Amino acid sequence: MKTNLTALFLVVGIVLSLFFAAEIFAWTTANGDHGWTCFPAGTKIFMADKTEKNIEDVAIGDIIMGYDGTRMMPAVVEELEAPIRDHLYRLTFVDGTTLRLTNEHPLFTKEGWKSINPKKTAEENPQLVVGELKIGDFVFTNRGTYTKIISMHYIPGNVQTYNLKKVSRYRNFFADSYLAHNKKTTYDVDGNRDGIIGDQCPAKGCGSGGGGKEECGPATCASFQRGCGLKTQAYANGCGGVISCPATAPCATPTPVKCARIALKCSTRCGLSRTCVDDKCGGQSCCPATAACPTPLPCLRSKGDANCDGVVNIADYDIFRSMVGGLGDNSSQKYSADFNADGKVNMIDYEIWRNTFYN
Repeated sequence: MKTNLTALFLVVGIVLSLFFAAEIFAWTTANGDHGWTCFPAGTKIFMADKTEKNIEDVAIGDIIMGYDGTRMMPAVVEELEAPIRDHLYRLTFVDGTTLRLTNEHPLFTKEGWKSINPKKTAEENPQLVVGELKIGDFVFTNRGTYTKIISMHYIPGNVQTYNLKKVSRYRNFFADSYLAHNKKTTYDVDGNRDGIIGDQCPAKGCGSGGGGKEECGPATCASFQRGCGLKTQAYANGCGGVISCPATAPCATPTPVKCARIALKCSTRCGLSRTCVDDKCGGQSCCPATAACPTPLPCLRSKGDANCDGVVNIADYDIFRSMVGGLGDNSSQKYSADFNADGKVNMIDYEIWRNTFYN
């Protein structure tokens, strides 16, 4: 019986392993060939509308944000891949952000494209000039600035990875805010092979009828302009030409929001500072500061000051009369007519009050 159960579990395990392997192979086959340069799931891709999407959720046809060498521009995802990879590294930057990627994936630095393993990058993309990425290099971000790498750590083991294998026009995209190459060749529209599309196209290299048709297909205004109230503007189409986009419809005037000033109830208690609260009209309502509280007089308890207000008067005598013949303290009122502190209220205490009051 035990032998039969063991055999059954073994068969089930083999079937499940084959099933999951087939699923991964089918995804990879549908979205591109087995590649090298990739990112793990959860990597944030910067989209054209300035939102972010996990790389595993990006689809063919999505419009992401690329970089033309001078400014960020929209580009279309044309091909994906999702290989199982090792050689994954974690880069940590001086601002505390991190980026995980395989060691062949190029990033754009102050000195151009670099990868952790340039030899492996060259095996896949010999057209791209790539230097060695090291600690201390500055990598370009979607904020238009460069951020310094302060550490690199190898992450052992195999992991499911993803890549935007082919991106139209500029051949790059922002992963976790850092500019990465999409690893496709760029010789058709990148005359100096710096990985940034924007050079003049070679002969028969762009548009319809040239060898570059696949690499830099025609741009449309929908790729550039989204939203209302935009002016007429011309854009470089990534193929050495210019596309003119008309103005969009004006934006609707927002409905004004009715506002009312806040009526504050201000306290007259002494020693309060000026206080303000924001109202719904874009302003503030405030209560003014009040006068400083007077400095209290020192208590003259031993001189007959029963209520400890700093003055010996009839009010203290009235307290004495209410306590005479009893204990010295009235805890409910926090008064004391026991001026000599002997635990009793008697004529001795009266004489103390009398001498102070009349003198």
